[in-house]
Amino acid sequence: MTQTAKMVEPGPRQELQCLCGHPVFDGIVFRVRVLRLRPDNVTEGKCRCKRWNPLPLTYTP
Repeated sequence: MTQTAKMVEPGPRQELQCLCGHPVFDGIVFRVRVLRLRPDNVTEGKCRCKRWNPLPLTYTP
């Protein structure tokens, strides 16, 4: 059985930057090396400065 992700809103979204100034999300692509999917439906990405930043991604099992 395969599961597919549902896209809530197609197209580019708002760009996000870390406090250090590095872009972590450019509207289409996540520019992080590590994604953390927390059980409380919060997704975070780790910037190159080692800071966790919230990302606009939701996961439903």
